Amino acid sequence: MKNKKGILTIIAICFICMLTGCQETPEEVLVKQKNQADVADYSKEDNGEVTAALSEGLLAPETYQDETASDDGSFRLVIDASVDIPAVNRVPVYQVTEKEYTQDFIDTVTETFFGDAPIYDNEEYYAATKENIAAELASWKEELAAGNFDLEAAAEMFGQEVITEEEYKGYLQDIIDQLEQDYEDAPETLSKTRVKPELDTEDWNYGYTVEMDQEHIYNYQIENFNGYSIRIERSYPQFSNMNVFWTEYQLLGNYEAEALAGSTADMTESEIEALAGMQMEEAKAAADEKVKDLGLLDMTLYDWDYAVLRTSQEVEEAEEEVSKVQDAGYWFYYTRKVSDIPLTYTSDWGGGLESMEDERETWYYERLEILVTDDGIDQVNLISLYDLGEEEASSVQLMKFAEIMEIFKNMMSISNAEVSIYENKRVCYIDHITLGYMRVYEPNTGSKSGTLIPVWDFFGGFEDETLVDGETMFGRNYDKYQSHLTINAIDGTLIDRGLGY
Repeated sequence: MKNKKGILTIIAICFICMLTGCQETPEEVLVKQKNQADVADYSKEDNGEVTAALSEGLLAPETYQDETASDDGSFRLVIDASVDIPAVNRVPVYQVTEKEYTQDFIDTVTETFFGDAPIYDNEEYYAATKENIAAELASWKEELAAGNFDLEAAAEMFGQEVITEEEYKGYLQDIIDQLEQDYEDAPETLSKTRVKPELDTEDWNYGYTVEMDQEHIYNYQIENFNGYSIRIERSYPQFSNMNVFWTEYQLLGNYEAEALAGSTADMTESEIEALAGMQMEEAKAAADEKVKDLGLLDMTLYDWDYAVLRTSQEVEEAEEEVSKVQDAGYWFYYTRKVSDIPLTYTSDWGGGLESMEDERETWYYERLEILVTDDGIDQVNLISLYDLGEEEASSVQLMKFAEIMEIFKNMMSISNAEVSIYENKRVCYIDHITLGYMRVYEPNTGSKSGTLIPVWDFFGGFEDETLVDGETMFGRNYDKYQSHLTINAIDGTLIDRGLGY
């Protein structure tokens, strides 16, 4: 595979000069092409001797502090970070393939989360009856008969800049004609028939509704898109007229959360624990039990976070949206650990495309996320599991920590060199640096196999100042799982987390 998007490296930047705080983007960036066979170039000889701990070999500290700035002061990089390195003395490289979701596995998932609860096909469960359609039909006919049209709102609804009264009447009549046809085909009442969930190889997205009881109704999705996926999400009939969403507590430093009056932005961790009605250890035990029941013994807990359930509803009198906290729980994030080295968990799902015209089949990262409340399991994401294959190399030579940091600081300066065009100031804070595995793959040759390689990820947040209509606006954004840069630990080349290669 002689493609520059090869398995080990996508973009390898060789710097013409090692710049710190540079203001102008270099006109030339050299791209080094490599292929999967290059793993052998970095393999260590296995002589049976026990080598020093990996952190010692990389000359890596437990913490790292540094600060750089552009010449005009528009960008600052502030690093005050812990440095996490697995307690191992060798780093192998492995092949992985996509795990096929067999019917036995689907049955195991169903039994683990729902037991023998009744399960129904979504299309049948949510089908509109004649009564439902008749009510909607009457509403549209009433609007057409009234003739008091809000043409501005209508144009927006139908995706036009301007709409005439005659055009709008035509739209309304088309809707009425379709509803009248739907009414003829609709059943008098819903006939819910219990079904067995299965993976439909012809339909990439198939959904079921599970009725545990009146207060515990779940949407159960089985998908074959960018890898096999299973998603479970509890619905909340009591909030049927509101927007319902879960938010991780760590995102509350985000300026968007602060804009929500009365939101969790003012809640403490102890208040969230009280609202959750259970301690983290109790919730973790429940999540661990489900992972064990699924038979995924090679998936281990990577991290956890508080979760907050919020509802939002538009209040017409106040002309604003009101957000309220309704419940709380705990998110648990599991990743695979191979040779005592975990796959680093990030917010990126991978499997992205380079452009809208790109039609290649892509592949999400492996994910296992479980949301636990005192009511039970509220959400599950079981995405693109891997089958671990052979070792490509029993141990590879990694670049020294200082070399990696030099690459990181220079690339951050380059990527933010033109920040002053859009913002007055930007500060990037790095508080966590991690060495772990990442799956990379070659979409040009297939989206069902890849390689686990060691990478460095840099986590932190941003603060910025922007001048808008003469007023300075301040923004903060922090996501502890959003990697600002991913660097191949073997040769220092860059990997796009969003693409997965």
